Amino acid sequence: MLNPLVSTYDFQLVAISIVIAILAAYTALTFANHVTQTPAAARPIWLGSGAIAMGTGIWSMHFVGMLAFQLPVEISYSLPIVIFSMLAAISASAIALKTVSAPILTTRDWLLSSSSMGAGISTMHYTGMAAMQVPAHIHYNSYLVSLSIGVAIVVSMIALKIVFRLCQPDSSSWQKLGSAVVMGAAIPLMHYIGMAAVEFSALPTGQTTIESNLEFLSGLVCVISFVIIGSALLISLEVQVSDRTASLSRSNAQLTDTLANLKQTQTMLVHSEKMSSIGEMVAGIAHEIKNPTTVLAGNMSYLKSYSEQLIELLEHCIQSPEPLPPAIATYLTSFDQEFVLEDYPKVIKSIDIGVDRVREIVLTLRSFSRMEKTDTAMRPTDLQHNIDSTLLLLHHRLKVSGIEVIRDYGEVPYVECLPGQINQVLLNIISNAIDALESRDQTRSTEEKQQIPSVISIRTACEQETAVIYIADNGEGMSATVGKQIFDAFYTTKSADQGTGLGLSVSYQIITEGHNGHLICSSEPGQGCEFQIQLPLQQNVAIAPPQTIATTS
Repeated sequence: MLNPLVSTYDFQLVAISIVIAILAAYTALTFANHVTQTPAAARPIWLGSGAIAMGTGIWSMHFVGMLAFQLPVEISYSLPIVIFSMLAAISASAIALKTVSAPILTTRDWLLSSSSMGAGISTMHYTGMAAMQVPAHIHYNSYLVSLSIGVAIVVSMIALKIVFRLCQPDSSSWQKLGSAVVMGAAIPLMHYIGMAAVEFSALPTGQTTIESNLEFLSGLVCVISFVIIGSALLISLEVQVSDRTASLSRSNAQLTDTLANLKQTQTMLVHSEKMSSIGEMVAGIAHEIKNPTTVLAGNMSYLKSYSEQLIELLEHCIQSPEPLPPAIATYLTSFDQEFVLEDYPKVIKSIDIGVDRVREIVLTLRSFSRMEKTDTAMRPTDLQHNIDSTLLLLHHRLKVSGIEVIRDYGEVPYVECLPGQINQVLLNIISNAIDALESRDQTRSTEEKQQIPSVISIRTACEQETAVIYIADNGEGMSATVGKQIFDAFYTTKSADQGTGLGLSVSYQIITEGHNGHLICSSEPGQGCEFQIQLPLQQNVAIAPPQTIATTS
């Protein structure tokens, strides 16, 4: 009857094996995370490196656990079989990383991968046991062997679930560390159950012993395991540093954009406050002009009546057959009677027209200032009236510059909008057209201006529930480079005292963001420039993007 050999454990090595298992688990989690987040082209490199690091870590834990197992006889190991067991661990790790790198972990893939991984770990363990060369009979307890394989599969199932969950973007470092501790404690469980399944019995007296190579293998295992796991962790940390650096760069870029947007918003608020102040000032001026204008308008009817009576009296005196008093006759000969009779009604009429003109301007100014204050809700608006009001405010500039305005109004129903903001857009665009034509005309001779006069064309149309305003000039146009930037905040081709670069940027936001419309510019050098203002007739009906958007070229 064979005598059983009593086995013991070096608990320091057991503890080291568990630490190695935790390091291997942490390495696996780190590499799995990189595999899932790496572009497809570089993924095989991370998959292979992770499988080697993770598999070597698991194998190192297993072999340190083997070294912790002690018998009262010399023990040696077959190096080729030991290497084969390492390859089994690497293969099992590759299966695990391949599985968790998939975007979705189905139940079928999870069960198949867990079984394959558990079988790989079991193969590693029992191949490592087969590499053991000891002068003793070896007997396996089939129940414990089956239990160890089952534990390997269950541990693999748990590990795959944990690793897949921690590969998601919302996982934290503390979750990864805690999971590594759980996995690192669970993996050695299978190993030590498998070791408990082995029974050793002494050989009959007289059989030769073998020469131990444990010292060499111990050093080799420690060096390989710590070098590979350490290198893997260093590489992982380096990648994390690179990722954090890239993330910091992105954050800095976002911060820069945020600051730029904040500056733009602040400037626009100042611009809006300035426009509000101008509106209040215009309202005050309009009020002050309105009072004397009202007096003039109210007295015009009396002035006409009196003038008619005086003219009638003068004509009666001139045509009277009876001799006039000497004083009156002398006075009548002191001025050109026919000229006075002809010119006096014209003077009265021109005064009347001037008063009406002033009243019209005052009404327009009051309308603009009132819209600036009360534009809080959309309301139906006659866009053509807004265009006429804007042109009235710019009449003096147009007249002085000799710019002709051609209006071609189509049938456009009332548009639901904020009239004050639309006036601001019209004022910006038409003012820019006047600036462009004035700048061009400064370099032209009088003959050139007569041959090709400066013209601003304004056309309105209704196209598929969309109101469109076309504003075009026959100026010099703009280059493609300028055309791409005209709606950018603070971009301007004017000098600092002529423009801030906010007019078209604010106009673009008013039309696109405030009114769900489109503001499009088309221009060619030497061919002038045209703006299209597209507005939905009703704000609850969004207009589709234009099929062909005109671009600067």
